[in-house]
Amino acid sequence: MEDDGLYLPQIGRHSLEKIRRHNVYAAIFARAMRPSWKHVVYIGLYSGAGRAVVKGTGELVETSAMGVLKQQPPFTKYIFVDSDPRCIHALRERIGALPESFDVTLINRPVNDSVSEIIESMPSFDLGRREGLLTLCFIDPFRFDLDFGVLRALSRFRIDFLIMLPLGFDLRRNFRRYLRDEEDTRVAAFLDAPNWREEWRARNRSDRAFVRFAFERFDQAMIRLGFRRQEMRDTVSVKVTGMGVHLYSLALYTRHELGERFWRTTITAADSVLQLDLDGVGD
Repeated sequence: MEDDGLYLPQIGRHSLEKIRRHNVYAAIFARAMRPSWKHVVYIGLYSGAGRAVVKGTGELVETSAMGVLKQQPPFTKYIFVDSDPRCIHALRERIGALPESFDVTLINRPVNDSVSEIIESMPSFDLGRREGLLTLCFIDPFRFDLDFGVLRALSRFRIDFLIMLPLGFDLRRNFRRYLRDEEDTRVAAFLDAPNWREEWRARNRSDRAFVRFAFERFDQAMIRLGFRRQEMRDTVSVKVTGMGVHLYSLALYTRHELGERFWRTTITAADSVLQLDLDGVGD
């Protein structure tokens, strides 16, 4: 891929697996749902610039935002949110250079402050009609800076959340600091668990068990919103290459068995082109 001269954030090589899994699920989702829904919307939170350079190799790669725009069939609407103006500018230019045109809204503000603009950008629809609006939201935070209120607000829609949970990259590395600093509310906001410190101390577990504890608390919060239960074994666990150190879990939250079916296909997909029987999935 030739350098287009636009901003290129750096990513680790482990991020390529996350991008690939995202692209697989998004393609299955759009292919299956487009025939049955008037509006099939994609929301990318922490969208990035659409391209990145891989640390250590200098390889230029397309990230999730450009990947989802190039798939067939496309979504009917795209909403991308990022707080970095360099990412939004580069993504806008890269989208404009594509041979096809898309209905795209770019929001340059912190994700936690973007909900009202996201909702305003959604297509008009009738809440009572099943075929009106269906959404896939990909959430890709670098650390524990997402407020669960964002998911709560967007859950009013018929929506799947594909979310990167930074349980190893941020949480395990900074666990002791988060535990000591009573003024730091990031973990509580992410997990929708204001009393997580008290719960954790009552368990008197080792630090190593905190990743599973945090995942369980997040899972319970999603269940309260009506999403289906997840298990850590049902996520894509990404680790440091050659070291086995857990970085993050890529999890899918859906309210429908069909979404779980798509996710099982995604997490077992080989590198070859997916062959999925989609007969009747819109019924």
